[in-house]
Amino acid sequence: MKALDRSALTDIVASGGNYLPAALCRLRQCGLMRSEILTRPKALTRSLVQIAEIDLSLARLYEGHVNGLALVSVHGDASPFQDSKSILGVWGADHLTDAVALNADNNLTGTKRFCSGLGVIDTAVVTAEASVGQRMLLVDVTDPDRQDLTTWNMAGMQASRSGDFTFDGLIVDDDARLGPPGAFGIEPHLVGGVWRIAAVQAGGTLGLLNAAIAALHARGHLGAEHQIARLAPLAARTLASLPYITRAARIVSCTPKDTEAAVAQSIAARLLTEEIAQDAIAAVEQSVGLAMFDADHPVGHRARDLAAYLRQVARDALLQRMGRKLLTPDRPLSDLIYG
Repeated sequence: MKALDRSALTDIVASGGNYLPAALCRLRQCGLMRSEILTRPKALTRSLVQIAEIDLSLARLYEGHVNGLALVSVHGDASPFQDSKSILGVWGADHLTDAVALNADNNLTGTKRFCSGLGVIDTAVVTAEASVGQRMLLVDVTDPDRQDLTTWNMAGMQASRSGDFTFDGLIVDDDARLGPPGAFGIEPHLVGGVWRIAAVQAGGTLGLLNAAIAALHARGHLGAEHQIARLAPLAARTLASLPYITRAARIVSCTPKDTEAAVAQSIAARLLTEEIAQDAIAAVEQSVGLAMFDADHPVGHRARDLAAYLRQVARDALLQRMGRKLLTPDRPLSDLIYG
């Protein structure tokens, strides 16, 4: 595994257009797309943070590929993806009125929404309802006629190539199934994996702060006391969150004795970095001012991407699940870290 060439990756992202294939190719050349990265949680955390610091859309696809590798490694065989140029994704969000289903004849129906990487990802881990319960499937998603980018009307993450994918009429083989019915929800591989989201959120926050620093420096305002007082604590808080994210990654990655405690720490990291990111967006708006609301302003672009990425699913449910595990009279809170 090679060190991430941040300069080269930044140049690829800055080239514009659909830069994602070239950027992912660069990550592959560094060895970051192989399943070995799953056994190195510290290196994976660092990669997620640094990639997100450069570009959140790229980080979104990279995190999805790693998530897919993890699910295939646990419930199937990841070896076919080791030396191939395949890019994985995990698409779990069903259309509100047209959920994906697997019929008895292996025929799929329905639509997934918020699918990132349309036209870039070639294989997706997809959830589908079946007579035996929810199944997890590996599906070829390269058919352009099934992709609809027009449904992504969000203010942020425009470069992520997100939208709808229609599965009607797709037939899957028996060996496309991953794990038993209900495998997608087995912990700590579902919610326990949100430490990766935390790492991307932290990296996105650092990227936003970097952009704000550059904009203020160009104006000659960076040394102002009020700017330092506003932005420095957020930089410090974001950097301070990184060791905790790494710890959560290690706990989840080593078959934890207490699965729910591991999940709770992963949730805690994800909620912590969300709160820091929201504070950073507000502070940067105050620091940079109205100019960042221009559609082409680099700081505004990063802020909109970060705001959109922060809206991960079921935040309140995650908070309640974490709270039920943390707030117990059975042991001191510090045991979660030192016990």
